[in-house]
Amino acid sequence: MRWILVFLFLYLIPIITLFRNYKGFKRSCIYSCIYTVLITTIVISNIYVSGLNNIKNIIYYKNSALNDYEENALAYKEEIKEVSKQVDEISKNNEEVSETKEIEEEFEVNYIEEESNEKIIQDEDLKTLNSFKKEVYEIELKALLPMRACIPSAQNISYALKNLKKVREDVQYAYNMCNEVVKIYEEMEMPYLLHDKDDKLLFLAKEEVKEAYILRSKAMKEALNLIDTKNPRYVSKITEYLNLSDNHMNTYKEKIEQIKKNILS
Repeated sequence: MRWILVFLFLYLIPIITLFRNYKGFKRSCIYSCIYTVLITTIVISNIYVSGLNNIKNIIYYKNSALNDYEENALAYKEEIKEVSKQVDEISKNNEEVSETKEIEEEFEVNYIEEESNEKIIQDEDLKTLNSFKKEVYEIELKALLPMRACIPSAQNISYALKNLKKVREDVQYAYNMCNEVVKIYEEMEMPYLLHDKDDKLLFLAKEEVKEAYILRSKAMKEALNLIDTKNPRYVSKITEYLNLSDNHMNTYKEKIEQIKKNILS
């Protein structure tokens, strides 16, 4: 339709007009040919220029589309990288959380095991300590009972003079028992506690008891001297040794209580 209009307005009507205006046919043909050539040249030039513009627009469009594609592809790649980075971070965090959880679980298991082991050690040490106390008490009774029987009568001079033989035999027996107890403590095999510091403290406690009966043995010796010489000055010696021995027994009890506190702490 467009080319029909071009032909009508640019060729047909102008050529008819030329033939009407010029009466000479030859002249009209010449002008018509010149006009036709010029118009054709102009039309071809317009078509060429229009074609160039279309080619330029097509090339621009292609370049624009290519640039958009490259930009979109680059943006997509960056997005993929970011997503991958986030995935890596999440994986890393999950691994760290997993490792932390494993460490916590391992720590909890170790703590429970340590607590269980500590309870076993505690029970064993308490059992050992109680057995030691019982053994010390049984050894102590060997000398303690004879001493309790003879000391009051030995310090009572009037009673001792009336019952001299019996009192001396009782005191001699108590003296012998004190020496025997000291010997037992010297040869006593010490039990072992699982904590070294308590083990050493237990040995020192045993030494306090032994020292107490060394002093009690000396008190019995002074009691024998009192009976043999009937000199009242030995009474003060007996009392002094007995008081010193009581101090050692109190120290023994304090050490035993300290060991028990250490075990339970």
